Amino acid sequence: MAKAPRKKSISKTCEGLISALRFISVAQKPEDDAPYKTHCILHNGWAMAFNGTITAGAKIEETLEIAPNTYKLIAALERTTKDVSITELEGRLSIKSGSFSCFVPCWHEGMPALAPDPPLCGISDVLRDKLEQISGFTVDNDKKRIVECSILLRENSAFASDGAVLLEAWHGLNLPTCILPKAFVTAIINTDKKLTKFGLGQKEVEVNGERKMINVSCTIYFEDESFIKSQLYDESWPDIDLILNKPSKPEPLLKGFFEALNNIAPFSNGKEGEKTVYFVDGALQSHRDKCDGAVCEVPGLRHGPAFNIKRLKRIESCVETVDFYSHNVAFFFGDGVRGAIAGVSI
Repeated sequence: MAKAPRKKSISKTCEGLISALRFISVAQKPEDDAPYKTHCILHNGWAMAFNGTITAGAKIEETLEIAPNTYKLIAALERTTKDVSITELEGRLSIKSGSFSCFVPCWHEGMPALAPDPPLCGISDVLRDKLEQISGFTVDNDKKRIVECSILLRENSAFASDGAVLLEAWHGLNLPTCILPKAFVTAIINTDKKLTKFGLGQKEVEVNGERKMINVSCTIYFEDESFIKSQLYDESWPDIDLILNKPSKPEPLLKGFFEALNNIAPFSNGKEGEKTVYFVDGALQSHRDKCDGAVCEVPGLRHGPAFNIKRLKRIESCVETVDFYSHNVAFFFGDGVRGAIAGVSI
């Protein structure tokens, strides 16, 4: 087979290309055996990458048409000086700068067609702020229940849960219902670019003999036209309104509550994450019997419920008012958030 013709070299500084490659690396997996998860696409003034769930793209100045190993290309460019020559060869990129030179391997096979979803509406950084506020209540393990490893995005608010704590944060944006993977949310949170638009991908399916459109992907656009796109979970969350919309009587959080909780926590039985706190008249106890463990006074506290200590500590930064005494669930409210914590049966 005849060798592909040598293409024109590019000589310029590479800060923009390095920045674009670092941005799209959120959609790569450096140790994976699948080439499409380790190699990006440089095409038509764009750098794009895809790992099976997330797609990321950023504009570049370089006129390259090739699929190099993302991490080796970043490493090569980071070792260059001001004068850089990038040359497309058969199956590899040649990088030269001063006394340094290297070859970056490229992928020959067909790369997936990558593109963002069409824009649906404008958004602002408030969405990222709210996703960050609740993302800590999800887990990274995608083998967990869907409610534990995703965030439910709806019009005006977003929801997260670890299965025992449910948190809702108001973003106030007119967005569609989407179930977002934790990895996508993390990628958005870790990007400091300004959010500008929300895109949505749909497909037509047949349900009970009727054709309907379902949401299959979404895209966050940034001010420099770069984007991060994600496939959406096709499972469904439970009806969370049945939980959060129950009647409650929240009162201001009692002074010294979390200080008392921290004081008695080391004396509670059980493994870390499984320790329980008991409410008695005017105090928190590490055991139901006050003759065991530790007791710390909290004036105004009423007798009755018991809660997992770790779960209570997780809401410390956002709770302002709370009802500990309804339905064996604590309902709490804060600045733009509300939630519920399941009680411990005793």
